[in-house]
Amino acid sequence: MKAFVIGGRIAAFAALGMAGLWLVLALLTWGDLANGPRVSSPFSTFGYGQAALFSAPVHFAHVLGTLAWCGAAMLIGYALVIRPIWGGKHYAGAGLMALAGIVPGMLLVGAVSRIVTLFAPNAVAAPLIALLVGGASVWAAIALWPRIRLARAEWRGVAIMLIVALLGGLVFQLHVDRGHAVAEGSIWFINTVFLSEVYGVGAGGSFPLVTQHYDEAAFLLTPIHLLVRPGEDASAALTLIYWITLAVTRLGMIALTYIALRGLALDRFSAFACTAFVCAASLSLNPFSSRLLFDSLSPLLYALHGARFLAPILPLLIVSALAQGGLRIDAKTIVLAVLLGLGLSAMPVHLAIIAPWALALLVLVGLNPTAGERGPMWRAAAAVAACVLAAVTIVYAAQFAPAPVRAGVLAASAGLGGLWLLWYLLRTGLQALAVEDRRALAVMTLVFLGYGLGLVFLGNVALGPMSEMFGDIWPYSARDVLSRLDGAVVAPNATIAASPFCPAGYEWGYRTLTGHCGSLPMFVRTYGLPFALMAAVLAWGALRLRPAGDTRSKTVMLWAIALCLLALPVAFILFDFITPSVGSETTGWSIWLRSRVVEPWFVGGVLLALAFFLCGTSEIWRGRANLVLVGATAVHILNPLVASSQWVANVAYWVAAFMT
Repeated sequence: MKAFVIGGRIAAFAALGMAGLWLVLALLTWGDLANGPRVSSPFSTFGYGQAALFSAPVHFAHVLGTLAWCGAAMLIGYALVIRPIWGGKHYAGAGLMALAGIVPGMLLVGAVSRIVTLFAPNAVAAPLIALLVGGASVWAAIALWPRIRLARAEWRGVAIMLIVALLGGLVFQLHVDRGHAVAEGSIWFINTVFLSEVYGVGAGGSFPLVTQHYDEAAFLLTPIHLLVRPGEDASAALTLIYWITLAVTRLGMIALTYIALRGLALDRFSAFACTAFVCAASLSLNPFSSRLLFDSLSPLLYALHGARFLAPILPLLIVSALAQGGLRIDAKTIVLAVLLGLGLSAMPVHLAIIAPWALALLVLVGLNPTAGERGPMWRAAAAVAACVLAAVTIVYAAQFAPAPVRAGVLAASAGLGGLWLLWYLLRTGLQALAVEDRRALAVMTLVFLGYGLGLVFLGNVALGPMSEMFGDIWPYSARDVLSRLDGAVVAPNATIAASPFCPAGYEWGYRTLTGHCGSLPMFVRTYGLPFALMAAVLAWGALRLRPAGDTRSKTVMLWAIALCLLALPVAFILFDFITPSVGSETTGWSIWLRSRVVEPWFVGGVLLALAFFLCGTSEIWRGRANLVLVGATAVHILNPLVASSQWVANVAYWVAAFMT
């Protein structure tokens, strides 16, 4: 046993040493740090044929109607999801909690819209959904009135904050690298669905089932069909409605991230620092690096769609919700869980990769809820972290090795690491799932059951092949199926070889995405932050520095961080070492598909590691860590040498819009 303890401590120091080595490598790479700011013409026409936002008159009714619809969703999401999970614990004020409610509220409203439009044409579905959502929001307001009435002064402050933040948030939404006014998915729905002569505004048809993602379209179906009239200004009105909704959703995501961090026992400033860091810092191990990490226009504040913000923080939300406890299984919980899954299924299908991670986390925690207090488990996790970092170092340093060998090393580090942790778990003894764990597992299963049902029966990627089975059955026989995809999402034939984006990069509006495979320091600087941070935190826990928190919360964090770390090597196999036999944008493992498999473990791992460290460390080290986080955020926002071109172009559009 003593040998195991000594070996575990050596492994912990090895993990710390590897993390420190990566930090040195990241800080020594000063070449090609910035792509430079760029100002593009604010009067150009976008690639999708959508002109700038202010090229047509803005109607006040559209602004008020969109804000009212978002407000109704906020109340519903706050009353049904946010308050039952995080409410009543003084994590944040009622205003901030309500703002976070837009996230689950949007999913619930979208799920109802998808169900109603399956059976009713737009002319009937839009007012019916409005009555359902309006009634639910009135019920939510009545139920929340005692809390709202006691916080009027706070709500006035929140209203002012919301107006200021909304204006600031809209800057991030207007223009991105000469691309589009809102987001390409939004533009596709505006032009192909809502402006269609068959089932668009003013037409008598039904909302079609759509493959790929349409969460925003499902949410906005009712206000668009009730507020917008056909005509030459319809496109501008639709752009405005989408634009406001995406900005409000982004603010809700930021509020939800903060609340979830508070739910893991972080103090207010630490939660703010972590939220600001993932939203506005470069998220590279070198804070002066401004290279793009993913095609969602990292950091999170630039994410084009709400789904591209939600997926990366979903591991944090699951862990924070699990840490609250007090879950009940009743009819309302069952219905809400299934509806949330239906709402999630309208988003990009890559959220499916989070399902096995979440279910594995719940099972592992339930089988041994005291593992977080056991030194051997932490030392085993530290040893696995050291091995993963060593494997990644070898893979990206050995450029001469064949791609299958390098991919095999990454896969072996994840597979053997997982088996090593399971072996230690078995040694500590298993037990039957407690009642609380069984309830959490049941609710999570219901959510993913609703997710699967939505994929199969209500559109998204799985609907294409399924439409052949349901095409002649009512109500599917009366619904058109539109696809944004050229074919299958994943190519049927692929080889293990360096992806075309790995060595050369993907040029996007004068900015390079990936292109890190030719240099270990480049990879470490660009994508090394979650690896180094999670390894350091696991080693810190292994050295028994007595982090704060109860036994169960430590166990949840141990497994959540370890599972994120083990998922990263597998994600980078798909990111860098898969080359399909076809070169299609959709079936050829394009850069947008590769990005999605990495983001949840990258951002989720960073947030979970920071939360565990800041919660358990001393006040002095917490202050120092927060100073680093805030400093890195300020560098990326304020330094003109690394300021992202999106920000400069967005400000240029605002100035041009108000000067003409």
